[in-house]
This record gives sequence, C-alpha cells and structure tokens, in this order.
Amino acid sequence: MSTSTATPSTTEMAVRSGAFGPTGAPGATRRGVRRRRAANGRATGQSRATTVWAVAITSMALFMATLDNLVVTTALPVIRAHLHAGLAGLEWTVNAYTLTFAVLLLTGAALGDRFGRRRMFVTGLVVFTAASAAAALSPSIGWLVTARAVQGAGAR
Repeated sequence: MSTSTATPSTTEMAVRSGAFGPTGAPGATRRGVRRRRAANGRATGQSRATTVWAVAITSMALFMATLDNLVVTTALPVIRAHLHAGLAGLEWTVNAYTLTFAVLLLTGAALGDRFGRRRMFVTGLVVFTAASAAAALSPSIGWLVTARAVQGAGAR
C-alpha cells in the first residue's frame, strides 16, 4: 500500500483541519487566545481609570478595617475602665472581629461570585459601618463584643 493512498491518521486530519491552532497545542486557536486575553481584562474594553478606581476603593476598605483594629487596640484601657470589662472581655473585643472575619472570608468570596462583587462589597461596607456605630454606642462589654463580631462579618 502506498503512502499517497493510505488514509490519514486522526492527528494528520486534525493538523490539516487546523484543530491544533497556531501554537500547535490542541484547542489553542486564535479565538482561544482572544478569550484568554478577555479573561485577563485587557481586551474587554476595561479602561485604566476603572482599574485605578477599583484599586483605590479596595485600598480604602482595607484602610478602614486596619484603622478600626488600631483604634480598638489603642482604646482597650479606656474600654476596660468605662465598661468595667475584665481581661477576657477585652480579649473577646479584639478576637470577635478577627474570628468572624477569618471564618466568613471564603463564604464572602463565594457570595461575591454568586451575587456580584460590587453588591457584596457595598453590603459589607454598610454592615461594617452600622456595626461600627453600634460598637461606639454599646453600653456593656457584651454589646461591644457582639458589634465587633458583626463588624468582622461586614469586613469579610
């Protein structure tokens, strides 16, 4: 049997049809390359200003959470005196925020994927702000610890 009359192999037919694309990898067509660029954010029409705003707003949220922890840590002696809190209450004041933030971090990411990152960001910002007001107005250490836990949930 001569090679000119033999049926081509599956690989040869795929190469002739262009299934391997310009890079030679299966499925790597020019269209696939465009899709990867679109997923990267470059070819979707996303402007540089939009990226700058997203980074700025995210940085402000991180600044708010960091500043809140700094203020609470600095105010622990005043909290102890005014709310008549013991050492355990002061520990819970700091740890309630950290624990709820850490526990709900992955849940917040999943909810952001499901309902939209912007919507979840705004919801978290509102919850964090309301819990901050509740923490400032708390009459006892129990209320303060609860408000700090809600703050951690909002900051996720």
